[in-house]
Amino acid sequence: MRSFNKVYSALFVGLMAFTCLSVRPAQAQHVFPWPSPLECPIRWHKIRGRYAVKAQIISAYAGHIVVINARQSRSRRGLEYLQITQYNREGQLYAEGTTYLPKNARYARAILTQPFSSTEYVVRVSMYRRQPTESCAAADLVTGISFYPVNSERVRHAGPQYILIPIQ
Repeated sequence: MRSFNKVYSALFVGLMAFTCLSVRPAQAQHVFPWPSPLECPIRWHKIRGRYAVKAQIISAYAGHIVVINARQSRSRRGLEYLQITQYNREGQLYAEGTTYLPKNARYARAILTQPFSSTEYVVRVSMYRRQPTESCAAADLVTGISFYPVNSERVRHAGPQYILIPIQ
């Protein structure tokens, strides 16, 4: 009976380990080149533009358009001014916000506010290496974005939820 319990316990532990190791967040599968991303310094000259928000699964923000404008701050030396505007799938203004960041920042975090509402949330934008063997000097970096409730602990610890695809 003891050997049966040991076999059963070992089988159960093995099954749980397999399940835990094989299940990843759905939005990370086949979209991102990590489970452990390495953030690169933001390339201010490349982050400006219009992007489509892409996710592997249907979600609240997939299909939204994000416009990022960045420029050197005139009033705050050594800082970059970043404006982020988000539009829904129908092209209507969804939320907007601004922030100031040091030039060597590895991520941008801003609070976006929805118009005609007091709803606020945090957006976090980062640039990542496409392949683990590439350096941050690689020509082709992936831009990731995450959306979180204000005061969420996940903002500091989680990788991106979506990728931004440049559009014209």
